[in-house]
Order: sequence, then structure tokens, then C-alpha cells
Amino acid sequence: MRRRRDDDMGGLKADASEAAAAAESLVVPAQPSTRGVLESLPDVDKRVEFWDRYAKVVEQVYALDDPAAEFAAIVSALRIEDALTPGRLQEALNDAEDVARRAHRLYVCAKADFDSWELEHEQLLGRMRDGATTELQVEKEQGRRNKAITDADVRARAAQMYPEDWAAANERRGRADGMLDHIKRVASLWEARCYSIAAMLQAGRRKI
Repeated sequence: MRRRRDDDMGGLKADASEAAAAAESLVVPAQPSTRGVLESLPDVDKRVEFWDRYAKVVEQVYALDDPAAEFAAIVSALRIEDALTPGRLQEALNDAEDVARRAHRLYVCAKADFDSWELEHEQLLGRMRDGATTELQVEKEQGRRNKAITDADVRARAAQMYPEDWAAANERRGRADGMLDHIKRVASLWEARCYSIAAMLQAGRRKI
């Protein structure tokens, strides 16, 4: 009787050891702590405080009612009508810096509007690409197409399926990119103008 009890106890111990080993094998490895990563992120309250502090500055920078008129005035002002005599250099520098600030502001406003427009534009192109991809996939499933579908195939099919919309959308994108690049170029010309006048003014002061 005692031997049978000992055998039973030994069997229970063996079963318990096997269960413990199985449980250990099921334990999920500890994941790396994200505590340090979260602590390194900017504090949410500080970000909110930043926006509250600079909201009015943002409004002033982006309060541009007529971008076309501003662009025309900035480009027109690039032309030098009067001679830059030594007595006018300081005034010319002040004027150039004012226009340079306006040119940079125009670029910043255009970039912000472009980024917002680009999101909607990409959705439009995406719908046309999806339609083209679906049609190409059907052809492949039906055995009418053997090769893999490439981006070039999708673009070509989208142009075939939506000729007017696809052409107009891509033309608008190209012109928008070119406009933004041109405004940036005009701003850089005014920045160079400021450096040139400042150098002339400094050279004149050395001679005195």
C-alpha cells in the first residue's frame, strides 16, 4: 500500500515537472521597454503651449489676401530704376530687406497651400490608379495578360481610361511644382540683392 502511494506521488511529481516545463515554454519573452522612448518625446502640454503662444504670429504670416498681386509686386521691384548712389545705399538695403521678407513669406504661404492641395490631388490620382489596377488585374486573372503589373502599366492604363482627367491632373501637378520652384527662386534673388547692397554699403564705409 505504501509502495503504491510512493509510486503515485512520484507520478504526480513527474507530471508537475512536465507541466512546469511546458508552462515555461509558453512564456512570452519580455518586450523591450518603451519607457525611454516615451520620455524622449516632446511633452504634449509644451506643444499645446507653443501653439497658443504663436497662433497669432501664424495668423499674421499666413494672412495673405492676394498672392498674385503680391507676387507681381515682388517681381516688379527686382528691376533697378535708380542708380545706387552712396547716399541711397542704406535706404536701398532697407527696401530690399523688406521685399525679401515679403518674398519669403509668399513662398511659405504657397508651400503650405501646396501641401494641403497635394493631399487632395493624390487622392484623385489614387482613385484613377486603383481603377486602372483593378482592370489590369482582371485581365491577368482571365489569362489575357501574362507579365506582372508594373507602375508604368498602371499609369498607362489610367491615362487610357481617364484621358482628360489624368492629363489635367498631371498638368496641374507639374505647373504647381514649377510655380513653387519659381517663387523660391524669386525669394533667393531678393536674398542675393540684400547681400550685394550690404557689401556695397560696407565697402563705402571702409573708404570713409
